[in-house]
Amino acid sequence: MDICEAAIAEAKKSVAEDDRLHPHVGVVIVKDGKILATGYRGESGKGDHGEFCALKKLNEADVQGATVYTTLEPCSTRKPPKMPCTRRLIDSKVARVVYGMADKHESVYGHASLVEAGIEIGFSSNDLMQELLALNKEWSDSLRVKPIVPPNDTSPLANVSYYKLGPSMQDNIHLFVRPPKDAGGFYTIEDAAKNVLAHGRTLEEIAIEWHRIDDQKVIVEKLVRQSAGSSNRLLNFI
Repeated sequence: MDICEAAIAEAKKSVAEDDRLHPHVGVVIVKDGKILATGYRGESGKGDHGEFCALKKLNEADVQGATVYTTLEPCSTRKPPKMPCTRRLIDSKVARVVYGMADKHESVYGHASLVEAGIEIGFSSNDLMQELLALNKEWSDSLRVKPIVPPNDTSPLANVSYYKLGPSMQDNIHLFVRPPKDAGGFYTIEDAAKNVLAHGRTLEEIAIEWHRIDDQKVIVEKLVRQSAGSSNRLLNFI
């Protein structure tokens, strides 16, 4: 069994933290031809990612310069105080990351983050990629389906304003996090015109979307936040 196959074997042990669809993720850390640690999603606790489960078994000196084999592109966004796997890999000073399949979620840009940090990227063989695609097909297909979510006519849980420099107020942007109207509905992030910019089933999901919009500054270029509150402070309830 080669290292990528060993990572897939770990992925098959994955434990979902709830009844939603989650990917099977397995990780193997190798240095100087020796396997140092393995991990899989949920191994050390509910929702723990595979990279975290493997890295926590080693000290910093062990991991530095190692190659990390993971079955899924490492995540780049997590709800604070949790740290994205790409950040953990970068901080651990790994030399190379080999992954089996890309994460199609629009908030994931792990590949780009690792490359920007100077970490070499490799890929599993095509045969193993196909095996992983089959293993994670149900989860992966669910990311293709984007339900049409109407705005919520509910009181906002949080809000933030972005202001452009200059006297005009016409281009200012105001965003609101609104809870679902009914059981089974979506939390939404809406603008002042009630356009739904993002949605999620849980507070954790909508918090990730909120921080993604804020951190990546994808709303409009060169905005300066001048409001007294900030999304980080206003979202302490999540």
